[in-house]
Amino acid sequence: MTKQSTRYCFTLNNYTDNDIELLRDFYANYCKYLVYGKEVGEQGTPHLQGFFTLKTKLSMPAVHKALGTKSIALLVASGTSFQAATYCKKGQQTKEEWNSLKDSGPNHGLNFKGEEFGSIPSPGKRVDLDLLCEAVEEGKSLLEVSKIHPASYVRNYRGLANLQALNTKPYEHETVRGVYYWGLLVQVNPIQPAVYVLNHYTLNPKANGGMDMPVNHTSS
Repeated sequence: MTKQSTRYCFTLNNYTDNDIELLRDFYANYCKYLVYGKEVGEQGTPHLQGFFTLKTKLSMPAVHKALGTKSIALLVASGTSFQAATYCKKGQQTKEEWNSLKDSGPNHGLNFKGEEFGSIPSPGKRVDLDLLCEAVEEGKSLLEVSKIHPASYVRNYRGLANLQALNTKPYEHETVRGVYYWGLLVQVNPIQPAVYVLNHYTLNPKANGGMDMPVNHTSS
């Protein structure tokens, strides 16, 4: 099943004015919030660095279809909406400053060029918990989920663990790996002649006067 989400980060290299119009239309029809910043990478490639939250969950193929282009690189957002948005609005702030100080850096937003539509979802228990639940439903491990918002995870870890259990698919395999029998060997042989003793210390015909004893048997 294709994963769905309401929160995506995106990168669009060598964008055109038409690409920007597509983003504006996409926001109007599908999004609660969208932001992008115009940046130039270390190799000199102009690109848009953006983030959006959707009105309803969509898969990546569905987002590409809604945007009308497959050239945009999508990634399900793993942090909070605020973190993703401030990253897109960093402007010409250096990577080193962002990594160490984030939006508290003196150059955050320097010469920012881009657009922002809507409002960033306000932080709070409900929003944080929704974010963690969505991460669980996307298949992230509880360790990964705990790093998104530790405080909310600690308060709600039992419920998140239950949600993960409900979303875990039953184990499936095409071939049977083992069939186990419990009972007398003489009763098992007619069912499966190829059985062998699982524990040779349990069945010892010489020590027991040649009598079959209750043992575990298996077929491979």
